[in-house]
Amino acid sequence: MITGRDMTELIAAARKHYEDLNGDIKNASSRMEHVCLIGFAQSAQNLLFVLIAHDNGESYSTGVQDTTLPFEDLAS
Repeated sequence: MITGRDMTELIAAARKHYEDLNGDIKNASSRMEHVCLIGFAQSAQNLLFVLIAHDNGESYSTGVQDTTLPFEDLAS
């Protein structure tokens, strides 16, 4: 379990990742790139919110086991 300083550093890294992606949206050279960056930024923001909620003790379990997707599915 990540606690204390490690969790703070993880949240800071997630926040920076979100801010960097969000800042890149205005520099998109095409509509497709713009749409992709918005999706990536939204995912980064969702991750940030989940990490913050977990750090605040607001985590919950759905009872459904997470499954990983093959890399090819993520890249398409």
